[in-house]
Amino acid sequence: MEDWAGKIDNKKGFKMVGGSIIVAENESGYILSSASYPLMYNVNLYHILYKNKQLNDTLKKYEVGTIPEYIRIRFDNPDYINFAENDMLPGSIVKPLLAYCGLQFLPDNYSQNWLNNFLGWSKNEKTEKMFTDLFIEGNYFDTARNVYRTDFGFTPYTTDHTKLKNAPTLTHAVGQYQKLVFKNIVQAYMRIKTGKKIELSYRTTNQDFDLLSLDNEQLDKLRLAMCALRNGTAKKTGNSLKGVDYSNFLAKKGTAQIGKNANNNRTSAIIIVGDNFTIGIQLYGVVPKNDDGLSAQYLFIDIIEILKHHNIL
Repeated sequence: MEDWAGKIDNKKGFKMVGGSIIVAENESGYILSSASYPLMYNVNLYHILYKNKQLNDTLKKYEVGTIPEYIRIRFDNPDYINFAENDMLPGSIVKPLLAYCGLQFLPDNYSQNWLNNFLGWSKNEKTEKMFTDLFIEGNYFDTARNVYRTDFGFTPYTTDHTKLKNAPTLTHAVGQYQKLVFKNIVQAYMRIKTGKKIELSYRTTNQDFDLLSLDNEQLDKLRLAMCALRNGTAKKTGNSLKGVDYSNFLAKKGTAQIGKNANNNRTSAIIIVGDNFTIGIQLYGVVPKNDDGLSAQYLFIDIIEILKHHNIL
């Protein structure tokens, strides 16, 4: 990620402030790999942080030269920050969670083709319509909040009517108002894929997970609409997955734009849920638009061979 940050920083007017990558097992929620920039790796100031272990105060007792190779901390700033666990504007990757409640409460309103167009091609007008159906014209605030908290452990949209009036509907609908933790969104995608309340963890567990409340018929509609690698905004990523059967992969990429400048994004993210593993990448700062070759999608493409080598893809 440090190399990727350098590429963005070298582009005039842009700066990568932080970013994160998560790789996890779908069925167990076990985080196989977690990287965070800039507080996890820098050859001069800080090194590989940990391998599937939470950082804790006891690690600070080590002196330079005595820390095991797989457990190293940053000495000039012991306050560790994992960007995957920080609140940031999510952008369009939040749209499948809107669709989840749309199918929960108004399943007859949205055909499969409509959903494919909404999520696969990330159509903002459809995003605004569903948000309006649920939270403006419909009165699903309280019930949606309960569903989100029960099935995902967080609420992706504000249910405060005052806040709704302070920003355009579309701003709320496309994830440019409510800050969210990226790790939670990655976990939510895994739950949609498995139909279970998977818990992401840095430790292996044998936990049994409860089922989501959305019925299988509607979950299947949602999953099919999220297959954007075949025909959607993530098709370029799909075309790069040579030799990989991604027919049942869920995928969504998205950005949170800075103001009205379509060339500058506050965040850029992509989440891909394969048959067995999930990969989530988020970049934060002043990030170039998707077509500039420096978005999260292109970082994923850049590490495909590494993921193949480790049998993640």
